[in-house]
Amino acid sequence: MARLHGYGNIPVTLPQVSLSYPEQDQGRIKRTTITRLLTGIGFSEAINYSFSNDKYLDLLQLASDDDRRHTVRLLNPLSEEQGVLRTSLLPGLLENVDRNIRFQKTEVKLFELGKVFTDIGAATQPIERNRLAGILCGNRHGYASPLHFKENKVDFLDAKGAVEFILGQMRLNLPAGPTSIGFDLPGADDREPFVVPGETLQLRLGETILGSVGRIRPEILRGFDIKLDVYYFDLDFDALCGLVAAPKSFTALPVYPAVKRDIALVVPGSVAAGDLVNAIRTSRDALIEDVAIFDVYQGKTIQNGYKSVAISVTYRSSAKTLTEKNVEKSNKKIVDLLTEQFGASLRDA
Repeated sequence: MARLHGYGNIPVTLPQVSLSYPEQDQGRIKRTTITRLLTGIGFSEAINYSFSNDKYLDLLQLASDDDRRHTVRLLNPLSEEQGVLRTSLLPGLLENVDRNIRFQKTEVKLFELGKVFTDIGAATQPIERNRLAGILCGNRHGYASPLHFKENKVDFLDAKGAVEFILGQMRLNLPAGPTSIGFDLPGADDREPFVVPGETLQLRLGETILGSVGRIRPEILRGFDIKLDVYYFDLDFDALCGLVAAPKSFTALPVYPAVKRDIALVVPGSVAAGDLVNAIRTSRDALIEDVAIFDVYQGKTIQNGYKSVAISVTYRSSAKTLTEKNVEKSNKKIVDLLTEQFGASLRDA
């Protein structure tokens, strides 16, 4: 037909094909991104079976009314060790640590991002949630040569730092405030039963618990045949993905020099050093660029019940070079704020 009509008589047109980019699963993108970033800071990803053993719930000493006791029992399990669907990622990770130690691999940094299942009744499907959990033990720098890195053991701050890194990459590290994410020291009724009291924090958004971080009690670890100190974090990944991330922003490279001032304060021992930093950051002083704690001290030169907290504040203006008068004015405002809000006083040299 085309030959009879003549190819030259047929008009040239573009095909009516949609060239739109297919919609992406944002949850999957976030899972892939977090996995890539955690492996980039030294973690290895663990992928464990979703089938578990309910004896682990006893080893973790979970309360009888804990939701993680509501397991889904399999009708035809592969073995007795895999008779229920897991309600927590931690038992599998602790088994991974035990297996590594048996092969003389004591430097372990593992994470797992996977589903947990909660039974809500025989006639309904279980609740499925994505959680992100991690385990740290052994040397902080892994198997790096001691020629370049000192052999320091991981501690609570390494686990907490991993959580802060995750929040930062998800752009959830919002300024301190009543509606922002923050760490909270749980009470005896709120903390996990398998953690060391005083070495655990909860991640909260208002009254909602988003996860926890801390050191696992030695007697719990002995149930998994582990004799090393182990630190963990356990986060509700679905809840984190459901939060609104801070918008991306760009700040031009600074043109004018920064000025640093160190403030050494004596505060009551009950005052958290992080609260001092948050108070400075939320003071809305336009010249403040960065705030960091570089020393916390309690000793003979400090009154009983008090501690010294040293804070470094960086000032910079985007419009001019700061004078000594500009810096001292802002610095005095900060000292007055901390003195009034926390009962702080400047430490004598």
